[in-house]
Amino acid sequence: NTGSVAKGGWEEEAESVLKKLVRHPWVSTQSNTGEERFGWLNPIVERYPALAEQYKKEIKMPICINEVDAQLKTGLMKQPAEFVTMILLVFANAIQFNYIRINPVITVNDDQFPFEVCEVAKHLGSYFTWDVMEKPKLVEAAGVIDLISSLSGLSKIGKVTPPQYHPPWLSLELSVETQRQLRAEREAILFESPIEYNKTIEKCPVKHACTRLLKSLFQQNIRKHSWHFEEPVDLVANPGYKAFIEKPTSKRQVEAKFSSHQFHTMGDMVEEIRLIFTNALKFNAKGEQT
Repeated sequence: NTGSVAKGGWEEEAESVLKKLVRHPWVSTQSNTGEERFGWLNPIVERYPALAEQYKKEIKMPICINEVDAQLKTGLMKQPAEFVTMILLVFANAIQFNYIRINPVITVNDDQFPFEVCEVAKHLGSYFTWDVMEKPKLVEAAGVIDLISSLSGLSKIGKVTPPQYHPPWLSLELSVETQRQLRAEREAILFESPIEYNKTIEKCPVKHACTRLLKSLFQQNIRKHSWHFEEPVDLVANPGYKAFIEKPTSKRQVEAKFSSHQFHTMGDMVEEIRLIFTNALKFNAKGEQT
């Protein structure tokens, strides 16, 4: 899409959130096929022409990510609350349309795609709101918006799905007060999710997040500060190290464990990364105590 957003305002933060969402492996086009896996970027009726008539009957306001992006860049998106609601409507529409097509008793031979779409839509809606809440200008400009009342006029998601199947973001009030809650929710989901080593990073967001975390922690431009933590501590040069540190570790050891599939969850890996720095603090503080 052509055009650009105003610099320094909520629009710039909205554009940043949108770019991150589009890079998510469940949203972006697949490297091996050049196509979307689920179809969030472009109109559903174009991706699945056979469903077009039924989709138009059931979905009150069809919308896709690229259409929201175009409205943002051409200045048609006037309010930040509208931006948040329209993106979440993309995922709400998917849940509404696919939920009633889920077989209550799914077997190996059943079409599991509707179920998969619903689960992915729930996750992407949360992923999007997590990022929105980290953008102060966007949150401040949007104020408090109750997404149930916003979406109820545009989608039937609350009517066709039972309460236990409502995504967490459906009842979200977009305010600074919810930021801490969403951070805790994001951490719990990421840290407790298993790393599916047998899948590519495109198909396993947790594996993708672990890979990005390792790269971001030890980037070349901060190596002047991080080089101390890259290699295992030399126990010959520091014979008293193990008397203070029960479990020595380093960047190299964390990478080796990740490569050899020794971490079961992202939380396991984060725990060991934190240990690199807590070990350093503990060992170097001993001089101050003597």
